Amino acid sequence: MSILPQHHRLHRTTTICHRHRHHNHRVYCATTTPIKTRPKLESLVINTTPPKIEDPSLKSTWSHRAWVATGCTTVLASLASSFHAWAHGTKSKLPPVVVALQDAGVLVSRSQHAAHHRPPYNNNYCIVSGVWNRFLDDHKVFEALEMVLFFKLGLRPRSWSEPNSDWTEEAEDSPVTFFHDTC
Repeated sequence: MSILPQHHRLHRTTTICHRHRHHNHRVYCATTTPIKTRPKLESLVINTTPPKIEDPSLKSTWSHRAWVATGCTTVLASLASSFHAWAHGTKSKLPPVVVALQDAGVLVSRSQHAAHHRPPYNNNYCIVSGVWNRFLDDHKVFEALEMVLFFKLGLRPRSWSEPNSDWTEEAEDSPVTFFHDTC
């Protein structure tokens, strides 16, 4: 920091329109800032009393909760795509931590997810862990959602028709055919 006054030059170009004629004018401003003295340093006081539970600054608001929920949902949705891709990968090509999570049942494994790609193609839709598959299949939750999509939007689920070459793929390392899904 210099001990001399500091000069700042600010300029702005303005356009004045008068009867379809444009005139450019340049405005210059010069300012001088005085030298400031150093602020008086005071000792730091730390409040050691715990905050009260009724303190309104500690209460969560609905907008705060909405932002947190949106952030968590965004992160989980972006990770779900990776979890689904890993369910299609072979153990030898997956990171060891992913294999361990699949073996522990935290993430859906290839064998668990393969049931989704076998007839009747209308079950085991969960792509993250598969923990809810049995409950959701037993209660026909996904069948109900398919019906809603069909009757409200006219979208016919692929599980209602026979597989075709538009959504099938031959696996590279085995003669088993796997079917792509949109989940």
